Amino acid sequence: IHNFLPTAEADALLHELLEEAKTFSRASFRIFENIVQSPHSACFYVESLEEQQRQQTEFLYNGGYLTDIQQLTPEMRAVAPKVKDAVNKEIAKRIKSHYPEQKKLKHQYPGEWLPNAAFVNCYAGGAESVGYHSDQLTYLGPRAIIGSVSLGVARQFRVRKIVPPDADETSTSGGR
Repeated sequence: IHNFLPTAEADALLHELLEEAKTFSRASFRIFENIVQSPHSACFYVESLEEQQRQQTEFLYNGGYLTDIQQLTPEMRAVAPKVKDAVNKEIAKRIKSHYPEQKKLKHQYPGEWLPNAAFVNCYAGGAESVGYHSDQLTYLGPRAIIGSVSLGVARQFRVRKIVPPDADETSTSGGR
């Protein structure tokens, strides 16, 4: 959704996150036999102290536990209801137009989608980018729904469907 946020709200969120980004780190991870550093910095945000503790002890990201988890910023909290509404409207449209029997898919969360965390990536200039990849977020479930908000300079954000080798097209025809 282009121009999703009003300019003043987008600017306020961007400025707040640029200040936050000064403390972000670059993750290291293994690709084949090499340890590489992420080409961008990032930080993970959650709503509450309880969720912060859960994330640090229950969920693996890129093969390890996250250690730098922050609580949502004031601007992130202000934007969250708008993201929630927009994503839920899109889910409802997709259910009506694409899903069998106009019902949610098997393994899809039955309730309303709620934004409960934010993984914030900071790309400092055109040289910092990420090519096609698959995040290992299996704890989110087989049909996770992720809302994304992009701020700052316009860039292409491409997503492609990957069908697991043991899945047939009919079981994934609802899209992701």
